Amino acid sequence: MAAGGNQFRSMIKSVLCFQFQPQTEKINSIIEKTAQFVAAQGAQMEIVIKTKQQNNPQFDFLNFSHELNPYYKHVVRMIKSGLYKPQPKQQRKRLSSGSEDGM
Repeated sequence: MAAGGNQFRSMIKSVLCFQFQPQTEKINSIIEKTAQFVAAQGAQMEIVIKTKQQNNPQFDFLNFSHELNPYYKHVVRMIKSGLYKPQPKQQRKRLSSGSEDGM
C-alpha cells in the first residue's frame, strides 16, 4: 500500500502544475479509463474513440484545444511509464470509506 501511496503522491504532484483539472469524479474517471485504454492499445485507439465519441461532450478532452487535453495526455504518459495505476472504482470507494482497514 505504501508503494501505491507514493505513486499517487507522485501523480498528484505532477498534475498540480496543470491549470485545468477535472471538476468531477465522473469526468476524471472517464479520463482515467480512456487513458488506460489508449496506453494499453496504442494511439490509434485514441483516434477511434475520438471519432466514435465526437458528439459526446464527456469526451471533449480528446480535442487538442480542450482545456483538459494536457491533463489527459499526462495521465496517459504516467500510465505508460508505470508511475500511475488507477484504482478500480470499487477499491476507491472502500479506501475512502475506511472499510478496508476495518475502521
